[in-house]
Amino acid sequence: MRKPSIGDIVKLVGTQVEPWEGEAFRVYAVYDRIDVWWDTATGENKVALLDALDVYGREKASTAEWYVEVESVESDGVTLAVASFEVIQDAGS
Repeated sequence: MRKPSIGDIVKLVGTQVEPWEGEAFRVYAVYDRIDVWWDTATGENKVALLDALDVYGREKASTAEWYVEVESVESDGVTLAVASFEVIQDAGS
């Protein structure tokens, strides 16, 4: 998938996002590198993403081309940080 822009609506897939598969999420931050995330307002999400990348394994984690922070359009207060391979499609905007 192409790198989304802020405001795009996306859907997610992957073992670390299973509870939210099928929900629409709005992109509110886009990053090309994971090492710049410590300065964001949602640092806890970066920590969760780093943990998720560990679970996926070094080989899969190395395939990430970009990272996004998203918030659920359907469930108030649900925010996630995900790697490019967890973003499966545009869900419309």
